[in-house]
Amino acid sequence: MWSEEILEVQDMEEEQFCKATETLDKPGFSQQLGTKGGAQVFITIISGSKEEEDALNLPKQVLLKLQPTRVAVGSPFTIECRVPSVAPLEGLTVTLLRSTEVLHSQTFEGTALSPQEAMVTYSAEAQLEDSSHNFSCQAKMDLRSRGVKVVDSVSDSQALEVFEPVQDNWMVIIVVVSVLLFLVTSVLLCFVFGQQGNHRRRGIHEVQAAWMRLRGTHPAQPA
Repeated sequence: MWSEEILEVQDMEEEQFCKATETLDKPGFSQQLGTKGGAQVFITIISGSKEEEDALNLPKQVLLKLQPTRVAVGSPFTIECRVPSVAPLEGLTVTLLRSTEVLHSQTFEGTALSPQEAMVTYSAEAQLEDSSHNFSCQAKMDLRSRGVKVVDSVSDSQALEVFEPVQDNWMVIIVVVSVLLFLVTSVLLCFVFGQQGNHRRRGIHEVQAAWMRLRGTHPAQPA
């Protein structure tokens, strides 16, 4: 009965290094008969061929979206990164960057060979210094276990416009001016009504004085 052996072998004809693994159900692997110490064994090797790389859907396009692209200081914004048509998801790491600073990183899993879309979202509060940095997204697929080289793709950079909420200051100014106008109007109305009351009282007094003078010049006749 044959035994299974995990070996590292050198294919002198193809001049490439082949590392054996225990996984036999992946593309690019082959199983051959060999000998070790005089005993016959199964040798599982990775071919690392160009056909293996062509059979995969490596990340060639990375799409970055900032939402919104203009935001007030302290307000939330979202970074969305999409990597369309990737297969397999195994070994794919998506990293969100602010210049060279790593904001968020996510590694995917999955061995299905049907193309899928990988998406990563990250939310943060806008800071004023964000305006001086560019945001980008990096997709790196490491399939060296399949004999495929590391593939690294980066999105186009995008800028975030951050502004100070000056409109709030204008609202404060408008409220203060409105209150002052209300107070001034109230004082003016009180003054006007007060003056009208004074004129009314002065008029009554003048009428009474005139009546008294009239009675003084025409004394009442005895009955």
